[in-house]
Order: sequence, then structure tokens, then C-alpha cells
Amino acid sequence: MLLTMSQGNSDNQATSLKFIKALVLISCIGVVITLLQHFNSIQIIHFVFAGRPDNTSGIPSIDPDDFRVFPSQSSPKVSASLVDLESLDWPEDPVAAHPAGIQNLRGEFLPLPPAYEPVMSDAQRKLTRRLLHTFSETMFANGLGDRFMLYGGTLLGSYRHHDFIPWDDDADVLVDVSIRDKVRQILFKLRPHYNLYTSEPRDKLYGPLINQAEKELDVEKSRPVRMYGWPFMDICYFTSNGTHVKDIASSPAQRFIWPHEIVFPLYFRPFGRHWFPAPRDTWLFNRIKYGLVERCLKFGYSHVREANAKFAAVMCRQLAHKYPFVEHTPCRGVSSKQTEMNFDMVVAEERLVLHVNSNYTRTYHSLCLAVPRNRVKTQIVFV
Repeated sequence: MLLTMSQGNSDNQATSLKFIKALVLISCIGVVITLLQHFNSIQIIHFVFAGRPDNTSGIPSIDPDDFRVFPSQSSPKVSASLVDLESLDWPEDPVAAHPAGIQNLRGEFLPLPPAYEPVMSDAQRKLTRRLLHTFSETMFANGLGDRFMLYGGTLLGSYRHHDFIPWDDDADVLVDVSIRDKVRQILFKLRPHYNLYTSEPRDKLYGPLINQAEKELDVEKSRPVRMYGWPFMDICYFTSNGTHVKDIASSPAQRFIWPHEIVFPLYFRPFGRHWFPAPRDTWLFNRIKYGLVERCLKFGYSHVREANAKFAAVMCRQLAHKYPFVEHTPCRGVSSKQTEMNFDMVVAEERLVLHVNSNYTRTYHSLCLAVPRNRVKTQIVFV
């Protein structure tokens, strides 16, 4: 009888232990699900590799050097790393219903769209994109591909949208001032298809001017503003002393200066369907220039009118349902090939995502790009 009671107690204990284990397992699963839901619908975290990825056998390896910019290339080399951007899924271009810059009979500009609405029409956006692409192709064709980079709102757009900031109204590049005369000489040869306005401290590349009959039409031409035309691409210039890079337009109020290693060597980044040179550390470059990159600004200036406009600032999370933003994470299932010449770079994943609502997101595309390894951070882009 004692033996029977002992066996009964053992069976009860075993059953209780199994029950407790099941409860613990269910609790753990619940915690994991809660965390996944939290990070999927509330927070999107930006971070890059903290350590050197292992080149584990069987895991695809991407060489960050594939993204390095070299001057003699006529275009970015085609490889498994630099994907064909045309083949990716892209959102429809956010464009204004009517061309910006239309004037009434008294010569007054018609009102511009509200803050954070697209400024450029379809044709104006296409012209601005073409100005940037033509400039890039011309620079590479003349062996100057590593002497310029995306800049300003265009670089910030590449980082946050893989394209234009939806409410931006121009394109920007930053060029080595030591080749300014050569660049101007090359660009003057593009006339009459493109026009160049030279000044200090920056130049402007723009399209042929519209004629009287085209003033209310949406055509891929520029509209007269001051002594040049809009849409245009700003060509800014930099100096370098080996330790720092400086925009020559810097002033005591706006000191646009970066340590040399943040800028060079240049690496390719996507902007629309094409690859363009960009600073080595795009995130830190933008951070120095703009401060919080998760804050979406509408600057108090209109290039359409070349005049002051209303300033606005919101956290980008407030626009995440309206426009796709780029999420930055480690490249899953891919290791970074390490060489002595890769400048401590690894590859990280960038996904273009629209948060339709709190329960649904749409990912348009994902690709891996070269990023610095030696900067470990966690950054909320939008929540």
C-alpha cells in the first residue's frame, strides 16, 4: 500500500511539473508575440552591425568594395551587390496635380501646396531627375565620378526614401571645387538641351525655358525665375584639407564641415532607379547637417519662387502612413566579405516600407548597401 501511494505521488508530481513547464512555455510565447507586435506596429529601429560578421560557409557574402566609387567607371559596375534598381518595386511618384510656378495675369505666383504635399508636378519631377542623372553620367564619362556626391535634401531623400523627399523642390550635388572650371566647361557643352547658370558660391543646371504657349502646361522644361530657370539642380562645391571637408557656402550661422573619414571614400547609394555617389557615412553626414534625421522638415524657402516660405517640422512617424520610409537593419542571411581595403565597411539592409495603418505595412523593396561598421547605434526613425 505504501508503494502504491508513493507511485501515485510521483505520477502527480510528474503531471504537475509538465503542467508548470507548459505554462512557462505559453508565457514565453506570449511575451515573444507581444514584443514582435510592439516592434512591428509601433517602433522601427535603425541599427548597423556591432561586430564583424562571420563568413560562415554556405552564407552568401557581399563585398562592401562593390559599392566603392571609382572615377573611370562610365556607370556603376553591375554585380550581385549593385542590383538593377529598375527591377525593384517602387511606389508611384508623389506629384502635384498642377505645375508649380504658374503665374496669373498680373504675374503673381499661384499658391503652392500645403506643407508636406508634393510641390513638383509629374513633368517637373521627371526633369529634376533627368538633370541629376545627366550630370552624373557626364561626370563619370569624363573620369570625375569620384569628385561629386549627392547632397542636401537629395542625399537625405536617398537615405529616408531611396528617392526625392516627397515635398522637396530641387536636387543637390556637392562637387570638388578644385575641378569647378572643368565641370563648368563640360556642362556648357550640354546646351541647348540643358542650361548652366554660374555664380558664387553655387551653380545651377536647369532645362530649356518654357515658351509663352507652355506656361500652363506640364512640360519637362524650366520656368524663368531670377536669372535662371526652375526646376534646377544646385551644384554646391566643397574644399578639403585632408582632415575635413567643407561646403564653401558655409557661414558662422551654418557651418557645414565634416571630418574627412565621414565623407571619403565615396560609396554608391540608390536614388530612384539609379545609383549615385554618396558620403561613406551617409547617416552621420546628414546628422551633422540637419540634426535629427527622424524629424521631417519643410524648410522656410521656396525654390519655385526663390523666396522665403513658411517653415514646418514634424516627426517623420506622423507621415509614415502617407509616404514610404526606409528601414535600416542588418542584412539577414548575408555576410560581409572583409578585405584590407574595405575601410571597415559592412553591408546592411534597407527596406522601403509604407505603414498603411497600425496593423498593415507594405514593403516595396529591400536591398543591401555598404555602411560603416565602427558606429554602433540604435535610432528610431519613425514610430
